[in-house]
Amino acid sequence: MIRAHQSGGRVPGRNQVGDNRRAYPSASTGDKYVHEFSLSRDLMSVTDVKTICQSLTFGKDIMARDGDATRSKLQHTALGLFDERGFDATTAADIAAAAGVTERTFFRHFADKRDVLFTPQDRFERPFIEAISAATDPRPRALIEAAILAGSQAFRERERAWSTVRWRVLEANSGLQERELSKHAELAVALATALAARGLDTTRATLAAEVAALSFRQGYARWLEHPEGTDLLDVQRETLAGLDALFSPTP
Repeated sequence: MIRAHQSGGRVPGRNQVGDNRRAYPSASTGDKYVHEFSLSRDLMSVTDVKTICQSLTFGKDIMARDGDATRSKLQHTALGLFDERGFDATTAADIAAAAGVTERTFFRHFADKRDVLFTPQDRFERPFIEAISAATDPRPRALIEAAILAGSQAFRERERAWSTVRWRVLEANSGLQERELSKHAELAVALATALAARGLDTTRATLAAEVAALSFRQGYARWLEHPEGTDLLDVQRETLAGLDALFSPTP
C-alpha cells in the first residue's frame, strides 16, 4: 500500500516514483515510498488528485448522458418505424441507420428490437416494490394503491405521445402483447413477495398482487383512451374506486 508522509499529504507523480525507485534500489517497498515522499520536490498535492478524480467522474457523467441520449433517440426512431412499417418489417439495422448510428451501437443499448419497447424488468418493478416497503398504512388496500400510484409515476412523466404509439404497436402484434403480459405477470410475482414481507400470508399476498397488477394495466389502458392532458394518477384512482365498488355491500 502506498502511504503518504504524515507531514506532506502529497502523493508522487508517475515519473517521480520511477526516478526514486532507481535512486533507492535497496530500500524496502514501504520505507522507500515514505522516503520518496519526504524528499521529492515534484509531487502532486492531495487537491491535485481530487481534481483529477472529479474530472474523471465528470467525464463519466457526460458519457452516461450521451448514452442516455443515444438510447432515447433509438427508442423514438424505432417506434416511428414500427408504427409506419410494422414491427416485423423493421430490423435493428433499419433502426440504427435511421438514427444515424451503427448497428453495433444499437446492440450496446438493446438486446434486440423488442427491448426498445419495454423498460428493463427490475427498473419497471422498482417503484412498485419501494412504495409497498415504505407505505405507512399496512392494510392491503392501502399497499395496493401506494404501489400502483408509484408505478404509474414513471409512465406519467414520459411523453404521452410515446405511450400512445407504443400501445398501438403492441396492439398490432401478438408476440409483443405476449411479452407485455409476461412482464405484468412477473410484476405480480414481485408484488406478492413485497406484500408478504409486509405481513400478508401467501394466499392474501398473491391475490392482492394479482389484483394490483391487473388494476394497474387496466388504468394505464384507460388513460391512453382519455383526452390529452388527463392525469394518469387520476385515472388510476378512478380504477381503484371501481375496484372498491365491486366489493362494497349492495344498497
